[in-house]
Amino acid sequence: MSSLSTMTRPTIIELVGPPGVGKTTLAEALQKRNTNVRVRTFPNFRRIMDMPFFAGSFLLLLPTLFRLYRNRKDGWLTPRDIALMVILQGWPRILERAGSDKGTVVVLEEGAVCLLAKLQGSARELLKSEDAKRWWRYMCKKWAETIDLVIRLDAPIPILVERIRARGMAHEIDALADEEATEYLTHIRAAEEHVLSALMTMARRPEMLCLSTMDGNPDRLCDEVLAFGLEHRDEWPSPDTPANGTPG
Repeated sequence: MSSLSTMTRPTIIELVGPPGVGKTTLAEALQKRNTNVRVRTFPNFRRIMDMPFFAGSFLLLLPTLFRLYRNRKDGWLTPRDIALMVILQGWPRILERAGSDKGTVVVLEEGAVCLLAKLQGSARELLKSEDAKRWWRYMCKKWAETIDLVIRLDAPIPILVERIRARGMAHEIDALADEEATEYLTHIRAAEEHVLSALMTMARRPEMLCLSTMDGNPDRLCDEVLAFGLEHRDEWPSPDTPANGTPG
């Protein structure tokens, strides 16, 4: 796995795909394959240890919030909206310090693509303003410079519904009929594809690897990820722009 990175900062890989597609399974398999892999989830405002992160990142977001509310005509942001924006604003700084040893690979089960898709799905009118669009563009640029590889996982929606129901764990689709569950997962997939399309328009953008998880074989997926890293490692660009800061 160390061959996946030639950079002094960690290599950042985000796993993207709707629920049930196997992101957690692949992340755990990659971590098991090599101890250089660090699986990370986004900061949680319910964890006391993450409070300093939220305090500092909220300060970075304040100018954007001020511009949004200064000309507010269409409602308010919810606490969840603001929490997602705070995470997206400050998380790259944390990820870049996640490991300094050459070869460290940080795998995100739910990363920026997931969070941006969730935020976009809130459909707040305030998030469609010109000031908000400016922030969206900045976030896409910032995260395109932070993520080195996106692994897009996919499988037919009926299989995803079946997997989720078979887990025995609480999920949003539990109370939905199969048709409604299909619509829900299709919406998530479309929102993530929209975010990915925006990231791929940036000058410095991540590499993309698309994999099918229909057979549910994590060893095969691991082999494909490692083979891709070996083949393309010299092509991965080193970022020349710091990921922290505020919109210009």
